[in-house]
Amino acid sequence: MFQDNSDACKEAIRQVQVKWLKEVGELLVSAIKPLVPVDTSKLKNSISYKVNEGDMSVIIGTGEDYAIYVEFGTGEFAENGQGRRGGWVYNDPITGEKIFTYGEHPKPYMRPGYRGQKKNIQALLEKCLKDIGANASIGFKKVK
Repeated sequence: MFQDNSDACKEAIRQVQVKWLKEVGELLVSAIKPLVPVDTSKLKNSISYKVNEGDMSVIIGTGEDYAIYVEFGTGEFAENGQGRRGGWVYNDPITGEKIFTYGEHPKPYMRPGYRGQKKNIQALLEKCLKDIGANASIGFKKVK
């Protein structure tokens, strides 16, 4: 007699996907944190991840609004030449002192942290798939 196990198989695959996404989140957070430039440690300590089971994705990031400026730079030093030219003055929020700047050079941490872990992310997926009995070799390709 035929027994339909497709729902159980789909659920097993879903659980493996969620497990993999959580492991990827942990891996990337642990790889990125040491790369964060430290002034107050606020940015470094805020790096975290969140798994969205609805669309099977993991988001690595921070809630600190200045994180993007650290990653990509500001002013005349911003990547891709998209920063403000000519400098500007601002009040230092800690000292209250007026400071003139042309901007800050980029200090990437997210992108290098991810790039350095691509092979480990792939190995984690292969391991998770083997846990459910799948013999897998995974390859990644760049999507345009």
